[in-house]
Amino acid sequence: MIRMNKSIIMAIAWKDLKATFSSKKVWVPMVIIAVLICTVLPSVFAVLGLHTNMLAGEAQDIEKPIQAFIEKFPDEEMGEKLASLPDLGTKFVYFFMSFMMIPFFLIVVIINSLVTASNSFVGEKERKTLETLLFAPISITDLFIGKVLASLIPALGITIAVYLLDLIVINIIAYPYFGELLFVKSVWLLLIFWSLQHSFYLRSS
Repeated sequence: MIRMNKSIIMAIAWKDLKATFSSKKVWVPMVIIAVLICTVLPSVFAVLGLHTNMLAGEAQDIEKPIQAFIEKFPDEEMGEKLASLPDLGTKFVYFFMSFMMIPFFLIVVIINSLVTASNSFVGEKERKTLETLLFAPISITDLFIGKVLASLIPALGITIAVYLLDLIVINIIAYPYFGELLFVKSVWLLLIFWSLQHSFYLRSS
């Protein structure tokens, strides 16, 4: 059985977290990427879909496939909601915000985790502490878990913050059209729970 020293793991993670947030070149792009991908682009899409007729020209060509898709939609409640919406643009926006946004958040977590992970080892090399760290009396397991935590926590924190921002921004735009709050369906809550669960699992390992 592999034994892990939690104090060493947390010390490594805390050191890397301080290094990450002390450098604007690292955390500012992480925030900008998250806001652009998860808030700005969906907001623009929602405004265009709800306030313009951008799909009017293609409506006749794609109306039948869309209706067939709605009729066979596995979630009966969602299918009824989509069918009740007045036009194609509104249906696209509702479906996109309810389901297609989830990969965007997962992409942000992955990208930001990679950024912090690469910065962690590059920073050690720039500070000329990598060799000292490798030869320190700590196990590779403790070092690995500490580095993973330091990479995961900022990425998850930023993603959850952007999710809360979307709850406000997107719903201000879309609520008058749908009469309900987006991003609070069970699939979204499960996504947040899954992310937190994996974060706490790594933290307690």
